[in-house]
Amino acid sequence: MAAKKHDAGDTKKRKRLNTETHEAPKASKLVASKKHKPDSVAKDNKNKKTAPLTGRERRLHSKELADARKKKRKRHFTLEQELARLWEKMRRHEIAKEDRAKLVTEALQKMKGKIPEIAGSHISSRILQTCVKHCSQAERDAVFEELQPHFLTLAYSAYAVHLVKKMLDNASKKQLAGFISTLHGHVAPLLRHMVGSVVVEHAYELANAAQKQELLSDYTL
Repeated sequence: MAAKKHDAGDTKKRKRLNTETHEAPKASKLVASKKHKPDSVAKDNKNKKTAPLTGRERRLHSKELADARKKKRKRHFTLEQELARLWEKMRRHEIAKEDRAKLVTEALQKMKGKIPEIAGSHISSRILQTCVKHCSQAERDAVFEELQPHFLTLAYSAYAVHLVKKMLDNASKKQLAGFISTLHGHVAPLLRHMVGSVVVEHAYELANAAQKQELLSDYTL
């Protein structure tokens, strides 16, 4: 009888152990499922973050990247942006003459002291040409004076060459004579240069007989 009771007790113990061992994985599955919940949420968040951009968003993003690169590369990038906004207003056909004059003066004030540095830029060169066309004679003289020591360098610039021609078109006789004197000793190399030759030819067209002879003599030396 004692042996039977002992066997019955062992059987009950084994049943309890089996039950516990079978239930243990259930608990571990529950724990595992709880642990994996944050991962699924994280994946959902990741999917939300990497959602495809719209066409407009892509364009804005590309523009921001391009502006950032230009800002690093161009010293006066911010100034050029300010000037471009003024330029858009001043070149409108319907704008009043007085309003355009104010915008031109504002632009020239912003550029003062930096004109030779930004004259070689595509946008800045075009803005300067518009300003020179519509500014007062006093303002034009100030621009010429600031550019004069740098005319020779600018004569080789693909963008600044148009500004140089515009300055010569609006130059006084004294200013033109000073410019031609600047070319002395440099006529031959300028004529061999694709851009520089345009400047020499333009100066020659505007020069008087004596100045033309001066340019020709410098070329044959």
